[in-house]
Amino acid sequence: MLREIRCDKFRTFDDKPRGPITFHPGLNAVLGTNDAKNSIGKSTFLMIIDFVFGGKDYVQKCTDVQQIVKGHTIEFCFEFDDGLHYYSRDTINTTKVNRCDENYNVIETISTDKFCKELAKGYHVDESLSTFRGMVNPYFRVYQRDNLDEKAPLEVAKKGKSEAAINELLKLFGLYNLVMEYKIQEKENEEKKDIYAHSIKYDLIKKINAREYKDNQKRIIELQAEIEKLEKSSEESDLSLLGIENPKIIEQIGELKEELRKTNRRLSQYMSQLRVISDNRRNSVIGVDSDLELLKEFFPDADIKHIQEIEQFHRKIQQILSDEFSDAEEQLRALIKIAQGDQSLLEKEIRELGVSKDFSTQVFRKYASLRNELDELQRANDAYEKLKEHGDAVKEAKENTKAALKDERAHLQKMLNDKMAQLNAYIYNDDSESPIITIAEDGKQYDFYTPYDSGAGTSCKGLILLDLSILELTVLPAIIHDSDIHKRIEDYSFGKILDLYQNSGKQVFIAMDRQETFSPEIAEKLEKAKVLYLSGNGNELFGREWKKKSNRN
Repeated sequence: MLREIRCDKFRTFDDKPRGPITFHPGLNAVLGTNDAKNSIGKSTFLMIIDFVFGGKDYVQKCTDVQQIVKGHTIEFCFEFDDGLHYYSRDTINTTKVNRCDENYNVIETISTDKFCKELAKGYHVDESLSTFRGMVNPYFRVYQRDNLDEKAPLEVAKKGKSEAAINELLKLFGLYNLVMEYKIQEKENEEKKDIYAHSIKYDLIKKINAREYKDNQKRIIELQAEIEKLEKSSEESDLSLLGIENPKIIEQIGELKEELRKTNRRLSQYMSQLRVISDNRRNSVIGVDSDLELLKEFFPDADIKHIQEIEQFHRKIQQILSDEFSDAEEQLRALIKIAQGDQSLLEKEIRELGVSKDFSTQVFRKYASLRNELDELQRANDAYEKLKEHGDAVKEAKENTKAALKDERAHLQKMLNDKMAQLNAYIYNDDSESPIITIAEDGKQYDFYTPYDSGAGTSCKGLILLDLSILELTVLPAIIHDSDIHKRIEDYSFGKILDLYQNSGKQVFIAMDRQETFSPEIAEKLEKAKVLYLSGNGNELFGREWKKKSNRN
């Protein structure tokens, strides 16, 4: 609980320092004058209480204080199970809080977020679903904070959204755990769906719709029938015996078969060319010496020398041709060797894939084409089924979330209405209507009212009973109610409300004036709960009233 607040800028009569302002369990009242004098610091002090609970509106919305008082430090102490915790926080560097010793000497500076986590720990608040400030914000009701609307009590400010406010209240009541589990599942399913959708995109799998999915199913059946027919009707072999299902392997076999066919044809051409060259080489070597001897015998006058010169020329030509034939023959033998090596390698690769080299290339081509088309269609349909599966999972998770929220809202509504009825019965002890909250099934809006009584006083009383119900039913550590909430409530009801404040078991901070206009009993209750009394003529919170120009320096 909050034990004290102090500041060297707090002053009282004759500009004397105001001592520490100490607090106690139950009701803590900041009281003003009987003439309801304004601008003395009642609401400002409530804003400072919000500030020491980790809020920032004191600096951002009490701009007159910041302009006149300038930078100042608020020192404060909380008491938790493990003892007293001293802190200070200045109005210049509002994102930091100082841990202090008992004399408020700074020991360590931490962030405001870390400070709020320390408050959450001290007040036994589970921050797994909501932050400490998110929890207390709606119920620290001070004039400057724009959350005094008795018709819309759950919003932190006028611009707040009802759905978010309802969800925060569910978290405060511990009714959001199951919803959060479904939301986590919903998010995980969404992520899986997105990941799979991206994988389809990057794997270049065609995304199809329901009609295309059905068309693919029909074509898949046709392809399976064609493949089965091809396997059973092949004269060369039963393809089904291959045990090859992967269309990529079948396609590879087809390519190897085609390459082997080309290699065999090339090898055959080289062998034919070699035979022709070998024959020409053998036939080109012809001897003529014996023929010249016979020519001299029958024709003594023949020019044998000239004929021998011609023959010598022919021999040179034959030698050239023979050399060329030899080179061509050598080149062909090398090409044949290469082709035979390619042939052996291709036949080996085909055998290693489990197929005889004698299988028809045409059969493989057709088989591979059918298998490729079948595989592509099957992949597209598998992708469609997976996306639909993830989509259905997302839809189911959303429905579960929706159903859980609906049930928990109904539970929350009943708990609040039952508690407000109980508190209302304490005030009136008769059959007077109690305030009611009704939350729409979709959780986007709510109504808060007292049946058959729309008066301002009754509406403000309803707001107080709602906050007290939440204070009692949850881990909410404290509430703040500014004087505007109480002004229109009848004396009898207000006296009972003071009892409820005091007996709440937690801290309630209020601002009030005109206390002497109430009954002696109510005035006594307020006096007993008083932690600070403010008035004019030097007893304002900061010792002066700066709406007068002379007091601003």
